[in-house]
Amino acid sequence: DMAQEVWVRGQWLLGLLVLQSASSFVIQANEELIRDHLVITLFLTMLVGAGGNAGNQSAILVIRGLATKELQVTRECATNTIASQAMVGLALGGLLAVGGFIRVYLNQGNLADATAIALALLMIVTLSTVIGSSLPFMLASANQDPANAGTSIQVIMDVMGVTVTVGVC
Repeated sequence: DMAQEVWVRGQWLLGLLVLQSASSFVIQANEELIRDHLVITLFLTMLVGAGGNAGNQSAILVIRGLATKELQVTRECATNTIASQAMVGLALGGLLAVGGFIRVYLNQGNLADATAIALALLMIVTLSTVIGSSLPFMLASANQDPANAGTSIQVIMDVMGVTVTVGVC
């Protein structure tokens, strides 16, 4: 019934809201870096968005595979799938990093900024495909709905994307 759905979904969304607030701690801890390098704020949504999107694509592939029984919740299947998605993520990350580098360099005209943003993009997209393909297996193993990986990867990559970006920059 509706009350049960609101309760179950509300718990999950509240947990994600609390997790997402962690990115504000990362930003606050790096205020000086961000103030001195405005390029971070100009491209942060591009970076975390790319991570969330790439991770969500990987999560959806696994969720669909689990639903259709093409994938099984076993260590071997999870390991093979995650390894495959890591390679896909590395290739996608490289491709997007080139595009990101060109975008930042044309916009900012600064080689160091363009390189830093491109490297962050490579790392974020690669990491997101690994996490995105891992989450459905982890959730299913914990008797949770693997479909929750879709919303979870967005929030996780917001926090991880901010962390990786300030770390690289």
